[in-house]
Amino acid sequence: EHSMKNMIIETSFESKMILKILKSFNDTLHKAEFGQLLEAYLELTSQASSEDVLKVHEYKTGYYTIYQPLEIGAISAGATDHQINSLKEYALAVGIAFQLKDDILGLFGDTKITGKPAIDDLKEGKMTLLMSFALENASAKQKEVLLTYLGNKTISESELLIVQKIVEETGSFKPSEDLIVELIDKAKKSLILSKILSCLQVK
Repeated sequence: EHSMKNMIIETSFESKMILKILKSFNDTLHKAEFGQLLEAYLELTSQASSEDVLKVHEYKTGYYTIYQPLEIGAISAGATDHQINSLKEYALAVGIAFQLKDDILGLFGDTKITGKPAIDDLKEGKMTLLMSFALENASAKQKEVLLTYLGNKTISESELLIVQKIVEETGSFKPSEDLIVELIDKAKKSLILSKILSCLQVK
């Protein structure tokens, strides 16, 4: 963080632009820290609404991983506030969509392809949208089983299969996948808007 701020300060940009970039950097760090704290809280409680999970994805992945590099680049290039806002809509949509897909792969992905055992997210007690939907729609018995294995460091491969089956039976895939499609569509539209605004600025 300190070295990044020094790099920004040492650029040849005008002081007004440097301050704007530093503000962007600090704002994003605060959002990422909030997202990290919220995620830790959700893992401790093993309970979360879909809104809670999406908020974590928005603040951790959307803002920090996607939006901040785009915003700093846009500011440096002299983009207007309207253009930056369009990039923000794009970044948050892509960031959340990416994380939702990553969470699906985290429970059902092929380890040979993802390079990460599907059991890891369960061991960590990671509260994903899939798990949130599953807990909301599960029977009392299914919910008991899910909560028994969520965050269990000694969970076995056979127990992972039980969790996967419950997630499938509760119909948790469709709302997650539908939301991914919706977010990608939103991201594409925001890019089109950004391009239109760029053309208007040139004219």
